[in-house]
Amino acid sequence: MKNNDMKKIKQGSVCIHFLDFLLRYAREQGLETKSVISSVNLDPDIFEDPDSRVPAAAFIQVWSHIAGACRDQNFGLHLGSNLTHFPFSHIVFSVMLNEKGLLSALKSMIRYHNLMSDFIQPHLFVNDENVVFSFEKQGNGFPESRQYFEFIFAMILSFLRYLSSQKIDPDVLRFSHEKPADSSQQIQFFKSELIFGAKMNEMVFQKSLFDVKINLANPDLLPILELNAELKLNKFNDNDPWSQKVETIINLAMNSGPLTIDSIAKTLAVSKRTLQNRLKEEGHTFRGIYETKRKKKAIALLKNLDISMVEIAFLLGFSEQSAFNHAFKKWTGQPPGWYRISLTRH
Repeated sequence: MKNNDMKKIKQGSVCIHFLDFLLRYAREQGLETKSVISSVNLDPDIFEDPDSRVPAAAFIQVWSHIAGACRDQNFGLHLGSNLTHFPFSHIVFSVMLNEKGLLSALKSMIRYHNLMSDFIQPHLFVNDENVVFSFEKQGNGFPESRQYFEFIFAMILSFLRYLSSQKIDPDVLRFSHEKPADSSQQIQFFKSELIFGAKMNEMVFQKSLFDVKINLANPDLLPILELNAELKLNKFNDNDPWSQKVETIINLAMNSGPLTIDSIAKTLAVSKRTLQNRLKEEGHTFRGIYETKRKKKAIALLKNLDISMVEIAFLLGFSEQSAFNHAFKKWTGQPPGWYRISLTRH
C-alpha cells in the first residue's frame, strides 16, 4: 500500500485479538510472521496484554502484506470462514456465546463492535420478516474492498452458524464491489442470492432463523460479562458523560445488591470525590441517578403480575421487601401493592 494511501486512513484501531487471528492464519499458510510485525514497527510484547490495540493503519499494512503473500484470489472469504484460531476469548464473542438467543447475540455484537474495531460501522435493522446486517467503512485507505468485505461477512456468518442449532443462510447478500471473475466459492459458502455492484454491503435473513436459543449459554455468567464489556466500552469512549457511565453500571449491577457511590467509583477506577465532582459538573448526583433508575425499573416490573413483590425488591437491590415498600411510597406517594392494583384496574 502506498504511503499517500495510508495517510487517507481514518484514525482508528483494531483489537489485538484480530491481529493475532490474522497472523495465526498466515502461519498456517507457511508465512513467517515475525518479519511482518517488525515491518510495521509493532512491539512483540503487545500480545502480552489482551486489551491492547493496534492502529488501523498498522493492521491494514499487515493485512495487505499477508494477502499479497498468500496470492489467494479469495483470501478474505477463506480467512473469515476459518474458525480454527477464531478470537473466541474476546469479550464481545464471550458475551455473544452466553446471550439467550441468536438475535440478542447479534445486537450485542453491534453494541460492542468498537471493542473489536472502530474503522467500520455496522448496522442492524429488524422488522417482522427480516433481519438485515450491514456495515460501512470509515474513511479511505481501506484494505482492498472485495477481500475485506467478504472477510467481514464470512466471519459474522461463520460465528452465527457456530452459535445456532439450525441452518443459518442469508436470503440475499449484497456487495458494493463488482462481481469477481469466478464467484463459485462465494456461492458455495454463503448459500444465498449474491448481488454485486450494490449501493451497500448487507446480509438479509429471514427473522424466523433468529428465533432460536443458543446452546449451553450461561445466564448467570452473562451479566458479569456484560458489565465487563460496558466498562471496557466506557473506557474506550472516554467522551461519554459520567452520568451515562453510572447509569450503565446501575442497570447491569442493580440486582446484585445495594449500590453505593463508593462501589461505582471503584468500578470506574476513579475516587469517590472525583466521581461526585464529575456528576456535579453535569448537573447530577449519584443518589438522584440511582433512585430514578430504581423507580423506573420498579414501575416496569410491577406491570408483570407474574413477578412477586419479594422478587421485585431483590431485582432492585433491596435486602428486604419492607425497604422497597418504603422507598416506593416515597417515590410515588403510595405503596407498591396499591400501585399494582391501580395498574391492573386501568
